[in-house]
Formats: sequence, C-alpha cells, structure tokens
Amino acid sequence: MFHHCNVDYLSKIFSGPERFASFVEKIRQELVAFGIKTPFTHIAVRGVSGIAMGAAVCFAARKNLIVVRKECELIGKTEDGGCHSGYPVEGIPIEPFNYIILDDLICSGRTVNRITDAITKENNQANRVGIFTYLGGFKWKKTIEQ
Repeated sequence: MFHHCNVDYLSKIFSGPERFASFVEKIRQELVAFGIKTPFTHIAVRGVSGIAMGAAVCFAARKNLIVVRKECELIGKTEDGGCHSGYPVEGIPIEPFNYIILDDLICSGRTVNRITDAITKENNQANRVGIFTYLGGFKWKKTIEQ
C-alpha cells in the first residue's frame, strides 16, 4: 500500500499530473523572470522531492539538471555494501557553470551547504547565483558570489 502524502509541498508532486504541472509551471515562470536578471545554466537538487521537482522544472525551463547525491550514511547501502551511486554529483557540467539550488529546505538548513560544497569540489569554477525554495510558497534568495 502506498503512503498517502499529506505534506503540502509533497502533495503538489504526488496529487496528480494536473496539479503537479501547474506547480512546475509556476516555478518555471519564476525561473524565467530570475534568469533574465541573473543568467544561469543549471539547477541543482538533492533528495526525492528535489529530483521529482528538479527534473520536471529543468525540462520545462530548458535548464541542465545537477543531482547531488546524499552520502551512504544517509541513503543506506545496497545489498552488495556499496552506495546507490559512486558519484556524489551527477549531471553535465556545461560551461559557464552558473547554477541555482532548487529545494524545499525542510531539513536543518545544511542542504544548501552540502549541495554547494559538493559542486565546488567537483568544479571549482561553478558559481551559485541563487537559491529557490518551494516550501510554503516561492521564495528567492540571491546569494553572495563565492
């Protein structure tokens, strides 16, 4: 039996294609408006809701998806003792690499640092230009240049 999700931000993802498409379109519109002022090439995500939202939003906004994997301690190990992926960051690093983070930010707030640190470790030329949260409404945070 599937777990019925009653958390607001996840219910938008799992409550049917029409509601999900509407939510993705709202985010896409925000991204287009932001991208006019601050160009970016990639959207970085982490976690289940991040991947669900990120893949759809990247497709709609015609941006590149970057997935930052959680560490083995957080996601568990496979039957053979390995991690789900041996790659901490997955995606296509097209230059220039200006990215935003798309996240629900429901955890302790360390998510932004973990995403940023992982991407910087893989590509020290990457430039985070914004953070977009979708929990409890849409909010942009312009970040300081690193």
